[in-house]
Amino acid sequence: MDAIVESIKEKRIHYNEARSFFAQLLQGLQYGISAIGGKTDTLFGLDPYQKLANKQRIEDITDWFEELTDRVIVSVSEEFNAKGTNHITKILDIIDADLSQDLSLNAVASRLSLNPSYVSRLFKQFVGKTFVEFVTSRRIEQGKLLLETTDMKVGDVATSVGYQNSYYFIKLFKEATGMTPGEYRKQHVRE
Repeated sequence: MDAIVESIKEKRIHYNEARSFFAQLLQGLQYGISAIGGKTDTLFGLDPYQKLANKQRIEDITDWFEELTDRVIVSVSEEFNAKGTNHITKILDIIDADLSQDLSLNAVASRLSLNPSYVSRLFKQFVGKTFVEFVTSRRIEQGKLLLETTDMKVGDVATSVGYQNSYYFIKLFKEATGMTPGEYRKQHVRE
């Protein structure tokens, strides 16, 4: 915004040209807000073009437009955070419900009709771990619980938490806990 204002001042653009330019910017902002499902009336008021037309000086236009863009930025940020939180909640629900199923990033993204790259970035931003790190962690925690509370064989525990290959489960379990599932069970069995 500052660069636009400086450019207007340097080029000594006439008031009518500046107003026309800002009307086009306003139209673009309104279109962008509508495209993401935002409420333009709330952000821009009922007749922002009339407000723009009522500004008598270029400085008044730029001040008003700067305030308007600040509101738009805050609104867009809140909208993306709200949508992101909603998506994360759904992803976490899928992980909890289907821990023993295919929980690849692509599979979960597909179930929610989302782009896997978007899910990956969103997950890291909101959860603080990558999708794979989180799923692995949840599976190991569930595996620990099963080892402590049941007499299931290690292969059955692996299958219950989503690993078809028990050797892979044992490898991941040992990396996470420093011991094999059998060693863990001996130390943590609940009487």
